[in-house]
Amino acid sequence: MRRWRSSATGEWPLPNLLPLGGSTGDATYLTFSPMTNETFSESGPHARLRELGLELPAVVRPSLHFAPAHLWNGWVRTSGQVPVRNGALVAEGTVGADVDLAAAQECARQCVLNGLAAINDVAGNLHNVESVFSVTVYVASAPDFNAQPRVADAASELISIVFGEAGRHSRSAVGVIALPRRAPVEIELTAALRIST
Repeated sequence: MRRWRSSATGEWPLPNLLPLGGSTGDATYLTFSPMTNETFSESGPHARLRELGLELPAVVRPSLHFAPAHLWNGWVRTSGQVPVRNGALVAEGTVGADVDLAAAQECARQCVLNGLAAINDVAGNLHNVESVFSVTVYVASAPDFNAQPRVADAASELISIVFGEAGRHSRSAVGVIALPRRAPVEIELTAALRIST
């Protein structure tokens, strides 16, 4: 089994980053050394995703009258992204009851990937993102669950790795009673694009 781990010569610059793939019980784990701007062999968000062994999924197309992401005047805002992977939710239920913290963090990362796919679709390329401006993370929470920021950390960390300094963002982590389709996590992203003059 492959696992995330740091190399013997370094520590995680973003220590809460956890594996992505499958459920937490049978996840596919990846192994790589700590990632900083200097350790990527190529630059740019698409290259960094490749370095992580990740790829953008197909854009999840809503069935109703709204878009996965909306582009206006150099800004992109995504619709709420739930953790759908290969047509199914990564996990279902309430965090702190049906879903543990690790699974919720994995859901957050999948939401980010889905959101980045939506941004890429309207922006033409993630290289056109000048700044990830804000991230809103909704967590379906049991009454006594208060670690919403730790769920959101997984999203923030992945964004920071993929975009570097351009990934620094404002953020809200909000506990809610329930989310659509019994999703444990839903995330909205707002990004500013480079505008050619």
